[in-house]
Amino acid sequence: MIKVKINKTLGKFNLNMDFETDKKTIAILGASGSGKSMTLKCISGLLTPEEGFISIGDTVYFDSENSINLPTRKRRAGYMFQSYALFPHMTAIENVKFAIIGDNQKKEDISRSLLDSFYIGDLADRYPSQLSGGQKQRVAMARILATDPKIILLDEPFSALDGMLRWRMEEEIIGMIREYDIPTILVSHDRDEVYRICDEVVVLNHGKMEVFADKKSVFLNPKTIENSMLVGFDNHSKLSTEDGNRVFAEDFGIYIEGNVEGANYIGIKASDLNLRTGDEDFKPFTVKRVIPEVKGNIVILNRDISTQHFSDIRVDLPDGAFCPVEGQHVGLEIKLNKAALIK
Repeated sequence: MIKVKINKTLGKFNLNMDFETDKKTIAILGASGSGKSMTLKCISGLLTPEEGFISIGDTVYFDSENSINLPTRKRRAGYMFQSYALFPHMTAIENVKFAIIGDNQKKEDISRSLLDSFYIGDLADRYPSQLSGGQKQRVAMARILATDPKIILLDEPFSALDGMLRWRMEEEIIGMIREYDIPTILVSHDRDEVYRICDEVVVLNHGKMEVFADKKSVFLNPKTIENSMLVGFDNHSKLSTEDGNRVFAEDFGIYIEGNVEGANYIGIKASDLNLRTGDEDFKPFTVKRVIPEVKGNIVILNRDISTQHFSDIRVDLPDGAFCPVEGQHVGLEIKLNKAALIK
């Protein structure tokens, strides 16, 4: 069981977190500066909240009411920083040994075994400067497990890796979590990464916890605008009701037919929009820009009214689909069953 209920102020920034779960993998999802890394630092003991409570299993890490603040070295929190934080003057095996308590033979045996398990036993005597990004990460993973952690804290662990290596290291992290069965909190702003790895998701917005739910709820039924933006709903508009079955999307400048169930905002994924060119009576948008991508095209639309300003709308078209040209007038099909309706 993981319990985190804390209030932490740093300068003008205030962090409020409150969640409790018995799931094994939790993600903290939010934009840069939302307080994701600060949360991990409070859990690990690198930062001390002004008030609150933190416990992992039966161990209380922090309890302001009872003046408990367990030192970092006693928390057994395996923390992987973005930079991996390896000691540059130590070899790979020395970095792992540093985390182990015991005699030299015990340190040697455990370190060798862990490095071998991550397929870098032959790199044991190399310094961090002699290792690639993926190799550094494997050393950092081995060092984490050497501490026999009660919890693993991953602070955007794949941000410094390129595409293919990122995928391979993600698979290794998932394998490590499953094999060692250790509760894990992942900090990320990569929604796909979060969905693949974690069971539950905390959505942070400027230090405030907006949502805490299972990943399917967070991704398929977002409750806030920030939530919907983070999970891929690219286009947003405020709604004003016209009648029971028609609303006006104020930011898009169009009416939408259908029941929006009292929602005040709508979020729509760029990939869930279809262009219409055959209906001469419904072509209210002008193609502002066409951006080619490897797997298709991004089309930027704007409402064709020169006297009013409306938000641009992004449409993602797959490779092979009809793509209009800049300046062309098109219609737009909005499917409410795929939209995020936010109250």
